[in-house]
Amino acid sequence: MALALSAAAVRSAESPPEPVPYPVERSPLWVTQAAWDQTEEHLLLADPGSGTIYQYDRTGRIVRRLLKIGNGPLEFRKPAYASRVGGRYLVKADSDRWLWLDPDLRIREALSLSWDEEENPEYSELAFFSMAAGSTRLFGIGQLCTQAGEWTSWETLALDYENPRGIERYDPVNPDTVERSLYSSYPHKIAACGDEAYFLRMTPELRIEQLGRPGRRLESFPVEFRRRPALASLLSGPGAVAESRAALRNARLADGLFCVEAGGPLLLLAHAPRKEGGVDWYVYPIDIRGDRLLPRIELPTKAKDILFVPGRNVWAVFDKGEIVAHANQPLTTLRTFPAPSFAGLERGKP
Repeated sequence: MALALSAAAVRSAESPPEPVPYPVERSPLWVTQAAWDQTEEHLLLADPGSGTIYQYDRTGRIVRRLLKIGNGPLEFRKPAYASRVGGRYLVKADSDRWLWLDPDLRIREALSLSWDEEENPEYSELAFFSMAAGSTRLFGIGQLCTQAGEWTSWETLALDYENPRGIERYDPVNPDTVERSLYSSYPHKIAACGDEAYFLRMTPELRIEQLGRPGRRLESFPVEFRRRPALASLLSGPGAVAESRAALRNARLADGLFCVEAGGPLLLLAHAPRKEGGVDWYVYPIDIRGDRLLPRIELPTKAKDILFVPGRNVWAVFDKGEIVAHANQPLTTLRTFPAPSFAGLERGKP
């Protein structure tokens, strides 16, 4: 069963008008993740391409810019991966340092992912490849470096925001070559529902696993997206970003996992190319308590590439243009619309 967005997002039988497509005020160059503020009136985007953090309103207009280029503990050069944790934002500043921002975009403190022996006698660094911000922990796929300088194999982990020794190690990943490329180059393979995290495994048969619950795999997964297609071009050199992204968008693939709040649902983002051109974009909500698929939602865009930003009450979709240069893919159009109600979603403890 499928629901068009217009039917899923409203409470009456009447179909509302399609979301208004607003042109995006051009500035960001390379954004792969964004976050709503608490009121869901503004969106925060961290752009490593321009070295700037932007705040947009719902009409695609930039209302604030934050530029703190430098190497100081509360500065950044290539900010990325903006998330909101309660009433504050978490933004990646560089490979081993994140920054906490308050609602007014003032940088308050740093979250370090590297430590001396006094801070953490066992590990000197944590490198994440794909991550998600939970309520009290940062979850991800990554590697640890010991104080002796030895790196572990890829695994799923979590870092306590308040305790540099509070590292939880879950399971080894052992990715094949295509998986490794997907995890290291494309975000949204980990989703945090509060402090429960889920992992979209990009194995030849896709699956979703819960971190910290060995053997707990969600059986609910859209059959038409279960098999991973052939993605040989992902094995090409690191400079072939445009070719790799084109291969992804020309494939029928589920490759994004999101969650907005504790209890879920998980939101599995999938896409399928259209014969007449463009791409169909679908969201499959998954009830994590009942382990069942809720009705599919079709997003109101046929763009070849998008930035999807779900909220509790409002969802946003940015259309992306073509890649015009390395790390330069402008956002072109913004649509916002009411979030689905997810009637019948089971709540409570798993």
